[in-house]
Amino acid sequence: MGDRVADPTAGAIVTRTLEGLAAKFDETEQRMLRGDDPEGTHDHRTTVRRVRSVLAAYRGLFDSAAVKRLRSELKVWGGVLGVVRDIEVGADLAEAAIDSADGQAGAPVRRRLVEQEREAAERARGRAVVVHDGERARETRRLLKDFAADPPRAAAADEPAERLRKAIRRELRRTERAALALDGSLARLHALRKAARRLRYAVEGPMDDPSAPFGRKIARVGERAHAIQRLLGDHRDAALLAERVDRAAALAARDGEDVTDYERLAGIAVTDADAALAGLDRALARLRSAARKLG
Repeated sequence: MGDRVADPTAGAIVTRTLEGLAAKFDETEQRMLRGDDPEGTHDHRTTVRRVRSVLAAYRGLFDSAAVKRLRSELKVWGGVLGVVRDIEVGADLAEAAIDSADGQAGAPVRRRLVEQEREAAERARGRAVVVHDGERARETRRLLKDFAADPPRAAAADEPAERLRKAIRRELRRTERAALALDGSLARLHALRKAARRLRYAVEGPMDDPSAPFGRKIARVGERAHAIQRLLGDHRDAALLAERVDRAAALAARDGEDVTDYERLAGIAVTDADAALAGLDRALARLRSAARKLG
């Protein structure tokens, strides 16, 4: 009988996750830089967020200073991408709202809310490319590559893979605290969304690794965290669109334009925001149910 292969450690599983994410970072980065893929910036920004979330959730497995530095640098780069993506999303949502109003909005409305925003997004993407070519961004990419290839492990990295379950439970508690802190403000809702997103990515990160101790019960936690993230993302997008339409209406009024179309669009956005938020209590209850079943 051959020698028994040692069970994988928690550190080994998360390291493989980071290696995969680093490769995804490179692939989405190239699509973002080409500028010919409408989802390029979105996918690259999402990958940056996934890396940061995995590092945060499993930070106890690695040198704390190295994790902090890499997460901080990735946050800066993610912020650059966020400027581009937020403008893109704003234009897409405005266009969808105009279309949902049977295209009744006039050309000046479409020009302000869609065409000008797409032009602004392209300018922002150009600035992102310039930042990408700078020394700090190059250093960020080097840090990520080196960390994924040979992470500075802490003693906990050698613990059994079961330790990953403890990290998931910690992220669940973090999400629950964010839910309990809700006060109706956009800031608190956004904090809950970020917590749910980090929980989701912490689950999805090692999920495909066959040696990870993640069964159907933990997968369900990730799915229900994703549902919360999606609802709150829809709410935030709609709420911010309503604010942007109101600002555009003020500018239009100053220029002597009829603001009826803007008022109609703002009303659609507010309705969409309310509809998204209406499902939050049920989504939270489903996550809590999944968390209890983890034991």
